[in-house]
Amino acid sequence: MKRSTLVLSLFLVFASGLLVGALGYNLYTAETAAKAKTEKHWDPAEWRRRYMETMRNRLGLTDEQAGQLDRILDETKARFEALEEEVTQASRPRKRAIRDQQVAAIKQILSPEQLAEYEKLRREHQERHRKARQEREKRKQSSSPGRR
Repeated sequence: MKRSTLVLSLFLVFASGLLVGALGYNLYTAETAAKAKTEKHWDPAEWRRRYMETMRNRLGLTDEQAGQLDRILDETKARFEALEEEVTQASRPRKRAIRDQQVAAIKQILSPEQLAEYEKLRREHQERHRKARQEREKRKQSSSPGRR
């Protein structure tokens, strides 16, 4: 076999492998992107609207039953929110203790100049956190009860 034929054959094998790899990669990324677009995460209000619609259509709920279901969902939501708040309140002291231990450990490894900058950074973080909490509270108060 001629040397030029051998080189050409090797080049064609390499080029076809490269082409198949590129096409496969293209197909994989296109499929993954399309799948990500179709997997939507609904907000709670949208989920509730669809759930009510499904229950009405599939079960043939009367208006009275739909109203009762609406109240059941409101009560369930309130109970879950109360439980979540209870769990959050109960874990706060332990979380604060862990955070305080972390801060103390970090402070021990810093130079005086770094410590001053770290304290500044912590104050900035606390201010951003405070503002975000206020915004959440405003949104929570402005949304109608049971229909968030």
